[in-house]
Amino acid sequence: MNMQGVQPPIQKNKLEEVVMTNTQTSTLWEICRQGLPLVADEAAECWDKGQPFEMEPKYRLARSVEALINQSNWEIGRDEEFA
Repeated sequence: MNMQGVQPPIQKNKLEEVVMTNTQTSTLWEICRQGLPLVADEAAECWDKGQPFEMEPKYRLARSVEALINQSNWEIGRDEEFA
């Protein structure tokens, strides 16, 4: 409470506002397992903003991880359709 006896509004933690799909969470985990945690951070930031993630060509990932990225990007578009 402040001096006037009014309680300031509660500010949400940014992480509480982000809702990721299971596929997106799995994708981030797999990117980290490939040894690219900073790339995973970039992907999470893109998806949080509702934008598809584009992988830089200098990185090579397993096809299964690339498929997860494509699925996660598709889910971003699907969420916008139904919003």
